[in-house]
Amino acid sequence: MWFLKLWTWIPSKWKLPVALLSLGILVFGSGYSGWKLNNWWNSSKELTRLEKIIKDQKDLYEKELTRQAENEREVIKYVDRVQYIQGKERVVEKEIIKYVVSDSLCESLPGAFRLCHDMSAVSIGSTCAPTVDGSAPRVELATAASTINANYSKCHQMREQILALQAWTCRDGLVKPEDYDKYCR
Repeated sequence: MWFLKLWTWIPSKWKLPVALLSLGILVFGSGYSGWKLNNWWNSSKELTRLEKIIKDQKDLYEKELTRQAENEREVIKYVDRVQYIQGKERVVEKEIIKYVVSDSLCESLPGAFRLCHDMSAVSIGSTCAPTVDGSAPRVELATAASTINANYSKCHQMREQILALQAWTCRDGLVKPEDYDKYCR
C-alpha cells in the first residue's frame, strides 16, 4: 500500500498533525458528499412534488376550459332558441295584421277586457268589478292580439332562460345530489 510507504517518510513530529489533517479531510469530504447527496435527494423529491402540482394545475385548467366551452355552447343554444322565439313572434305579428285587422267584425273590445287581462297578468285577482260601469276606454282588437302575442313570446323566452339555467346548474354540480332527480331531468 502506497500510503503506508508514504507514512514512513513523514518525520515523527509531523505524523500526528498529518494524521489529524488527513482525518479532517476524510470527515469533511464524506460530510460534504453526504450533504450534497442529501440536497440532491431533497431536490429530487421537491421536483417530483412540483411536477405533481403542475400536472394537477394543468388538469384543473383543462377541466375549466372544457366547462367554459360547454357553458358557451349552452349560451349559444339559449340565444339561438330566443332568436327563434322572437322570429316566431314576428311571424305571428304579421298574421295578426293580416287576419285580425282585416277580418274582424268588431273593431274593438270593451275596456273591461283590457282591465281584466292586465289584472290577470299581474295576478291581482279574477274580479273585474271596477269596469262594469264602462268608463274604461275600448281596446282595438289588433292591439290586444299584439299585446297578447308579445306577452306569450316573453313567457316562452323566460321559459327557455329557466331551462338553460337549470341545465347549467345541473351540469356544474350546483344542485345537491338528493335534489338531482327533482330538478335535473
